[in-house]
Parts: sequence; structure tokens; C-alpha cells
Amino acid sequence: MPDPTPFIVHVSDDELARMRRKIEDYALPEREIVPNSRDCWDYGVSLDWAKGLRDAWLNEFNWRDVEKELNRWPQFKVELEGVSLHFVHQRSQRPDAIPLLLVHGWPGSFYEFYSVIDALTNPPNASDPAFHVIIPSVPGFLFSSTPQKNGWTVKDTGRLLDTLVTEVLGYASYAIQGGDWGSIIATLMSDYPRCKAVHLNMCTVPPPHSPIIMGLVWALPKWISNRIVSWTFTPDEWRQLMRTKDFAMQGAGYFAMQSTQPLTIGLALNDSPMGLLLWLGEKYHTHVDPSHQLAPRTLLTIISLYYLTHSFASSCLPYRENTALFGAPPAKITDSILGVSVFKHDILIFPRSWIEKWHRKKLVFYRQHERGGHFPALDNPDALMADVREMMGTHRALFDAEESVNKP
Repeated sequence: MPDPTPFIVHVSDDELARMRRKIEDYALPEREIVPNSRDCWDYGVSLDWAKGLRDAWLNEFNWRDVEKELNRWPQFKVELEGVSLHFVHQRSQRPDAIPLLLVHGWPGSFYEFYSVIDALTNPPNASDPAFHVIIPSVPGFLFSSTPQKNGWTVKDTGRLLDTLVTEVLGYASYAIQGGDWGSIIATLMSDYPRCKAVHLNMCTVPPPHSPIIMGLVWALPKWISNRIVSWTFTPDEWRQLMRTKDFAMQGAGYFAMQSTQPLTIGLALNDSPMGLLLWLGEKYHTHVDPSHQLAPRTLLTIISLYYLTHSFASSCLPYRENTALFGAPPAKITDSILGVSVFKHDILIFPRSWIEKWHRKKLVFYRQHERGGHFPALDNPDALMADVREMMGTHRALFDAEESVNKP
């Protein structure tokens, strides 16, 4: 098994100057295209929002400061199955720490977990569990190379990440936390014997009743469908399902593009920092808690990472390579235990009763939060960490066989 090599984030002055020129040369309209839509999101991104972030990118954002932040935590690369896999690995000083794999989705990155590393490895309360934190860049994202074979699926990624944790880093047991694609990867990894616990902030499951019921609810007039709703769902379940429906009807246009022609949009935007800001930034505006929008620096860091690593096109590939998943029932947690945290402003939310029925007795933790969205490590990190600590701490005995790491 190859040894990891240390990795330092550094971008040349020439590359940074080129990015700046492209931002400066990008011509946004002087006035709104649709009347009275200047600060409106009904047609997509707001023109005022785009202009404000472009100005912040040029006049306030400092990439060298970002590099210092990124390089605060030890990063590595290792060659596995032809993939140059990038990851952060920060061990806790606590001898009883639990290895925790944090897995991002799209348009996420390893960076979205940076604000939780310190508190997870060194919890302020000595009675809270501590964690050895491993944060990979999913293959094809940012500093991880793209798999050089057609048909690379999330199952392949799960196999790669299990190898990283157990064989490269030498952990005898571990837990996983994931959302978006990370939740699918984490669920698939629950079959691996050293994976003891899975915590998800997005848990996709099928309805326990006939799809005909859902079809009737959407198709019939409200005065009829409302009766079906009252017989079938609690008010909270219905709110969650309406949030999911709203996303499917109004927010999933990117999904159709990236699951059919990913390289069309991929190559169109790969070398355009402003194009990436508009395509990716829109998700970070609409998928987070509206009362806790991301700071401009955070968003511009994410966009800059995608642009400077030239990885946007390859990051779109999972939608195309995993189309078989979309029409099939999701995987079930079989050997691990499952915990789920639901954040009110997430884009896909399914009722607890559905999750319990699908995963049967494996669900040992469930909590709903009024604040937070699709990226809780960014817009409600304290709640996410508290849930992970409580779940893993309650089931600490699962990790008692954990042995000391044999790699950096």
C-alpha cells in the first residue's frame, strides 16, 4: 500500500493574475434583463448579488490569506486505483478518539468542513467524544484527480475511501458523516466491516406506500388532495415533502443538464470564474438557510477552488455516471448504525417514518433543526457537530477496538 505524501496548497502568481483578468473582463449587464428583477431570484441569480460578489472578488478577496487557512491542517495525496486522492487528516491528541470520515457532495468540497475540524479533534468539553478527522476530496473534485475509466460510480468511490481509512491510514474502525453525494457514498460504505456508524444530513428513501398516493396528491384539485394529505401525512411530514417538491419543480434544472450532458456545461464554465460563481453560487444561495447566508469570503473561496483546480467539468460527472441509481431504490444500511439530522432548509427531506421503515432498526439517532440547510457544516456547524458527538458518544463501544494509526 503506497504511503501518503504531504500536500501544500499553492497557486502561482501567474494563475492568480489570469483569474483576476477574467473576472475583470466579464461583462455583466448594466441593468436587469427582466424588468423589476434586479434583486429577484425568480429567474435565477440576482444581478445585484452577482455584481456585489464580483466587486468583492476584485477588491476584498485575498487568495494568499485563503492558502494560509487551507494549509493550517495537514493535507496529503495518495495514489489509489489510478486516482491521486487528496485528503485532510487531522488526528486528535485524545487516545480514545474515533476516526471520522467527512464526505462532501456537489458543489461541495473538503473546505466546507474546515470550520468543524478543531472542535471535533479537540472538543471544549472533556466529556464529549473526540475524533480523528479525515476529509477527502471526492475523485474528480478539486485536488483529487479524475478516475481514468468510464463508468466510475459512487460505489467505486466508497471502495476507494474505505481503502484510504483502513489500509492507508490503518484504522480498525471508523464512522462516516455525509450529505448530498456524500450521503449516498456513506450509505454504500455501511457494508464495509470496519464502518461502524453512518451519520447523514440528507437521507433519501422511497415512500412506504403506493406511488399512486403521491401521484393523486400532486394531480388532484386541492380540495380533494388535501383530504388525502390529512389522512396520510402529519403537518410536519407534509411541509418536508413540499420542500422536496419545490426543489424538484424549481431547483433541479442543473440536475437534468449534468446527468445527461455534463461536459457541455462542464467545459463551458470550467475556465470562467464568473460563470462558476453564477452556476455554483446560486446553489449556495438557494440551498442554505435564508437567514444565514454565507459570507462572501466563504463563497468566493469555494468558487476559486473549483476554478483554480480546473475541476468543475469533472465534478459534474457523478450525475452522468450514476444514472442507474436514480431509478432504483436507494441502498439500505445493513451492518452499521444510522443517525440522521434534518435541517429545515435542506432541498430533499423525507419523513422520519419513511426512514425508519426503509432502514428498519438501524436508525438509532434522529433530530430536526429549525436552522440550517443543505450545507450544515457551513450554515449550522454547531448543531451538526452536536448531533455527531451525541450519536457517536452514545455508541462509543463500537469503536473500542480502534488501534493506533500507522500512517501520517
